[in-house]
Amino acid sequence: MLTKHNNEVIGTLLAVLVPQGYLYIGDVFVHPNYRRQNIATSMLIRLIDEWAVANGVKYIWLQVEKVNTEALDLYHKLGMTKLYEYYYMKRF
Repeated sequence: MLTKHNNEVIGTLLAVLVPQGYLYIGDVFVHPNYRRQNIATSMLIRLIDEWAVANGVKYIWLQVEKVNTEALDLYHKLGMTKLYEYYYMKRF
């Protein structure tokens, strides 16, 4: 999903629908000059209300860094709660 202002992309949101009724939301991003204007909120509500419900989504899943308090506040405002923590790992 893209949000534009004056034909410039100012917000993006990646969503993947898993056939078993899960929606994965990732990479919610709003350009720094446009933050605190409810753009991410609007994208998420539109995704959930207009697309997820129409496609039979039962569960919504997303990842967020625990230090990203602004994102956590937004997700809590939308009724989401923490399920668990996990580690990112890499192999050199």
